[in-house]
Amino acid sequence: MLAYTAKAYTVIAKLKPWDQADKSYVENTFDTAQKLAPILEMPTERIVSLIENGREANRKQVELRPGGWKINEDKAQRVVNLKLPGIFLYEEKKRYYPNDSFLSHILGYVDLDGNPVMGIEKIFDEELSCEKGEYKLLKDRKGFKLPDGIETFKPAK
Repeated sequence: MLAYTAKAYTVIAKLKPWDQADKSYVENTFDTAQKLAPILEMPTERIVSLIENGREANRKQVELRPGGWKINEDKAQRVVNLKLPGIFLYEEKKRYYPNDSFLSHILGYVDLDGNPVMGIEKIFDEELSCEKGEYKLLKDRKGFKLPDGIETFKPAK
């Protein structure tokens, strides 16, 4: 496989409550940043800066980039497990190239919306496009995939 698209997540910090009853926003900036820093591979000070600059600019939320942008499912789960108030994940897609940049200039790439921009991706878009398949697994209550736990499988067409 030369390239594939998979789920990715962007880490969002909600800076303000929506109303008086809303308790799900970042209150303790330093504590939140300190817990996220090792997972997002960002300095604590950088995360604090993003949150505080967002507050000063009167924003409701900020993306914790670059470390919290389009992270994989493993990192996303580690963020979720922290159960930090005001920290949310936005699901999106990311293009993965298992062989790094090998043939990337020929394969081409897709834009943020998944539309082909250049290379084979663009030239053969119609032939490469298909009806999405589906693969659902059964998991235990801790979220681990069960052996032979395939619930449904529908191949792409």
